[in-house]
Amino acid sequence: MGALVSIRDMGTDDYPTMETGGEETVALPGHVYVSTQSDSDGAVRVQVRRGEVDLREVRTVYEGRLQSSSGVLSITAPGAEDERTIVLPRPGDWHVEIAVGGHPRPDSVAIFFDEEQWQDKGNAEPAGGLTLS
Repeated sequence: MGALVSIRDMGTDDYPTMETGGEETVALPGHVYVSTQSDSDGAVRVQVRRGEVDLREVRTVYEGRLQSSSGVLSITAPGAEDERTIVLPRPGDWHVEIAVGGHPRPDSVAIFFDEEQWQDKGNAEPAGGLTLS
């Protein structure tokens, strides 16, 4: 069993449930869990980007809508003290694609926001990378 990266709207208290423990992702409208390697195997790098998935040697594990009523996302490993927040250009629905890299369990997670949605608001680039340990 590995660990999880949590991508959660700060305005939600809803938490997805892992049914078997073998899922790559589980999602609710404002919260996505992504399975990763365990903490004992090392840190997990998380990137927040915009545009299409353009990284080599990654695979998409989630593509869909992420609701953010607050306009602020929390990115963390559940129960960890190392939480990062990302301020989005606006609250609302976002089309996201989440890709992972690394074998056998992912050691990197990349969250891609739709380029056109981001451009429509005329905002700056999302924050770059962070490492969760």
